[in-house]
Amino acid sequence: MVAVTLWQAAADLLLTGNRQWTGSGKWLHRELDTFDRSAGTDYAQVLAGAVESVAAEAIEPMVDAVTEILDQFGGRLFDGYRVGGPTT
Repeated sequence: MVAVTLWQAAADLLLTGNRQWTGSGKWLHRELDTFDRSAGTDYAQVLAGAVESVAAEAIEPMVDAVTEILDQFGGRLFDGYRVGGPTT
């Protein structure tokens, strides 16, 4: 379940970050596939394969795929990152 949730979040970030429509369920996969065709990428296949790898107890493909997507939009947030609340 965590792998599928991560797949959805990564696909949503990739599409939104590239100013593309996103969706839920099968529509998210369809939009990702459409993006791949127009951008010449293969994220739909890579992310689906990563979910299968996690099911086979190999997390590295998922980590690599998600890291590649995160790197396009500023990378990972690490311990110590804080967002301040409203100032009064």
